[in-house]
Amino acid sequence: MLALVMVLSFAGCGEVGKAESTVKNFFDACKEGNLEEAKGYILLDDGGETTDDDKELYDMAALMLEKLNYSIVSSEKIDAENVVVTVSVTAPDMKVAVGEFFQDALAFAFANAFSDTPLSDEETEAEMKNMFVKAVGKEDLGTVTNEAVVTVVKVDGTWLIDADEAFADVLTGGMVTAFEEVSNSFSGE
Repeated sequence: MLALVMVLSFAGCGEVGKAESTVKNFFDACKEGNLEEAKGYILLDDGGETTDDDKELYDMAALMLEKLNYSIVSSEKIDAENVVVTVSVTAPDMKVAVGEFFQDALAFAFANAFSDTPLSDEETEAEMKNMFVKAVGKEDLGTVTNEAVVTVVKVDGTWLIDADEAFADVLTGGMVTAFEEVSNSFSGE
């Protein structure tokens, strides 16, 4: 009876270890700027096809994710196919970066609108991207540390992160919340 209990507990530890490995590999790939590899550790609904727009987004995301630090705080096996991993994540403070970006973007938009030779839509979009990259890439951008509760699920024998908006927000240093706050301020909410 004791041997059976020990075998079952070791099997559970193996599942927790594999789930933790998935989380670790995901964060390591993010830190290295290898977002295509990182995507392989996420449970995706869309089949995971990478578009040209994704590649440009990956380049911008890599700027903030290379400054990412993490540590696994705890793990808990829920059942044979679900493990919850709590991760402490330190990331660039995107609330500050998004605030600076919107200040610069608003000033640029007004200046461009009243210019004798306004930029084309493509030129405007390129300038906006440059402003965002500048805000995110600032050397003196502070950091923020938060905990994420990550659900890792076993799908066809492979452990994958079931990412949600809260996880994305912690991973990106509050960027999801920052954009929501800016959007709400323009809509009057």
